[in-house]
Amino acid sequence: MGMLDLISSALKPKPHADRKAKCPKCSADVTLGMERCPSCGTHIDSMFRIECPKCKAANDLKAEKCAECGCCSSTLRYLTCR
Repeated sequence: MGMLDLISSALKPKPHADRKAKCPKCSADVTLGMERCPSCGTHIDSMFRIECPKCKAANDLKAEKCAECGCCSSTLRYLTCR
């Protein structure tokens, strides 16, 4: 990975950044675009996964397609806790 790839991936918006959820650890209101829960400090990426509606595989929040079946990110819409 080159320096340009690193910069462009950091500036790329997260696909589910505006989705609201409750922190499973402390029940605080969070959005999936946050780095950490404002109340307990736990990393958001480590708490939530996006479930594929086709194969039910759990994918990272930043996934562009399903790691198991390859369907596109627009169909990865079901939020699951880890």
